[in-house]
Amino acid sequence: MKNTLHLTLKKEWFDLIAAGVKKEEYREIKEYWVRRLVGNWHQYESNQVMYRGEYILPYGVDRIEFRNGYKPDSPRIVVEWIGLEVGTPNQAWFPKDGDLKDNVFILKLGKVIS
Repeated sequence: MKNTLHLTLKKEWFDLIAAGVKKEEYREIKEYWVRRLVGNWHQYESNQVMYRGEYILPYGVDRIEFRNGYKPDSPRIVVEWIGLEVGTPNQAWFPKDGDLKDNVFILKLGKVIS
């Protein structure tokens, strides 16, 4: 699917998203994630990909397929992707060993499609 971003999650986060409880997913602001979520570092730093304070989703992507694991038969769900922001993550939905002092990409999630 061209308009789908594919991400792998740990079971704890996968189950919360599948149940419709967790409405955000987080990724560190590093060059790898800037390329995948925004386009390139220059666009990110110069805010060339912002519209009304939110980042424009890359390349027409409008859904995320989450996998719980790397095996071919790992559980999968497809979720509507409705926005991308930079900010502080919700502590309840952030790994306990994670560093909350830094901003992260916040992937705003909509309804579970399948």
